[in-house]
Amino acid sequence: MRRALRSLAGVITTLAIALGACGGPSPSITGPPQSPVASATVRPSGTPSPSASSGPDAEGYRVVWLPPSGVRTVPLEANFRNHRLDSAGPLVVLDELQPGDTPTNARAIILVDLEAGSWRQLDQAAPGYQPWDPRISSRTVVWVEWHYEGPNNTGIADWRIRAQQVHEAHAATVASGVQRRTLQVYGASMPAAAIDGDLVAYAIEDPIRPPDGWKIVVSSLSRRAVVRTILSDQSVYDLSIWHGTVAYTVGRVDPSLGFTYDPRLLVSSPDHPAPRQLATNAFEVRMRDGRIAWSQDAPTIVTGAAVGTRIWTAALADLRPLVVSPPVGQGIEQRQAWPSTGEGLVAWASFRLEVGHAENDGERLCLWSPNSSLPVELRPPLGAVLSGIADGWVVWTDDRPDVETISGIPLGSIPLP
Repeated sequence: MRRALRSLAGVITTLAIALGACGGPSPSITGPPQSPVASATVRPSGTPSPSASSGPDAEGYRVVWLPPSGVRTVPLEANFRNHRLDSAGPLVVLDELQPGDTPTNARAIILVDLEAGSWRQLDQAAPGYQPWDPRISSRTVVWVEWHYEGPNNTGIADWRIRAQQVHEAHAATVASGVQRRTLQVYGASMPAAAIDGDLVAYAIEDPIRPPDGWKIVVSSLSRRAVVRTILSDQSVYDLSIWHGTVAYTVGRVDPSLGFTYDPRLLVSSPDHPAPRQLATNAFEVRMRDGRIAWSQDAPTIVTGAAVGTRIWTAALADLRPLVVSPPVGQGIEQRQAWPSTGEGLVAWASFRLEVGHAENDGERLCLWSPNSSLPVELRPPLGAVLSGIADGWVVWTDDRPDVETISGIPLGSIPLP
């Protein structure tokens, strides 16, 4: 699913639609009824090697073959272009990119059920609005919707945080507002949102602290009340929440260049609300089941280029950073990105480029366990850019030549060494 890949440079140049989120609660609004369920054939994925695992390969991973009988795969419709993914057990939520040379977000939020072997449209944004980066916890999904006043995502932008139970027909608006700080030819940076249980965290511009102040609001869905607020002196790019603790990445904005750089990873918990810095050069972050995972680049000059990207983790109990992926540049591995975590494990995408090939030689799904001396590369998935781990399942995108699919397997079926 290489079309979902964006390097740090690519992400940074599009931060006008990638950042932030907040605002006061607003009355709930309803979305359209759910579309009919689209059934799909659950089929095994690939052929296993005669041995379940082997020693480290040229990239420094131990190869583990998944049993075909355990893998569940749901094909999506033709020309579907996935943008982001999150999961809760066998349930997977996605947003979509519209086709075109410069794709924008389509209007649908998609729900895939790997156990049922089906997918359906969960919700559709109002005309003119585009959904962004859905997250799921148990049976509740949250996402951001936005609408720019100018063409090509320029100017100020209206936004709203939406929430929906997977068994319900309509979504509700949790919060809404306007992002007003534009970056030269770019539009305003967009909110980010995450969920854990009853708590939603979202980050937006703080209008009373210009020019760069942001804030993260932690809100209870059931009580419709703000639990706490975290202030930031820099733009918020990504965030995640678990049991009230928020992990988030921030960076400086350079309007003359139109991007954010020098990103840092911070952690704020209910019992230690003052943010603590966990890492520098950090960008994508996920947190679940008491563990944080993030991508971290080697220090560079201010170009926005991702160099030597690797995957790191830390347990919330001690916040001691640990690099869990091998150094890049071994074999044909170019970089590592899009971490996910759950059940104490960490997953990520390993991007390979075979010499003489015009495109990547397949994005591989990799997994780290605290009980293993080496990270593993799970086969046969090729094109596994995005992944999720939660509630006893690991899921991933699978970019096949004919159709994009979502696949997954119960963790108990993976023969981890």
